[in-house]
Amino acid sequence: MPLFVNLKVKFDILKKSLGRKTITNVVMFAVGLVLFGIIVAVSVATLSAGKYTLAQWQDLFIFGLAQGSIYAQIALGCTLVYGVLRMINFAYSEVFMSRPYTAYFLRATFSTLAILRRSQWLAY
Repeated sequence: MPLFVNLKVKFDILKKSLGRKTITNVVMFAVGLVLFGIIVAVSVATLSAGKYTLAQWQDLFIFGLAQGSIYAQIALGCTLVYGVLRMINFAYSEVFMSRPYTAYFLRATFSTLAILRRSQWLAY
């Protein structure tokens, strides 16, 4: 008898959780699942065809993670600004893009200094 009661409780919990799902959530989950399947299938097919080596795939994966983290950082910053101000601030991209330009110009300026040539880590 306790097993039957336990299954009934689990079924009730499952029924309640499925009752909260909307058709939009189900469709979006299905679309995401299909896209993930397509990406995995094409990646396996490309890797098995020998078009790219495993080292190139690793590089692509790392570069993709880096680019994705940049996009996530921009989205998080815009979300935080919108959450506080309740207004979309399109100047955030200017602030975000000022960082790489600042780093580039500082590197170009400091590359003329002799101290950077002494260190192998800073030379490149």
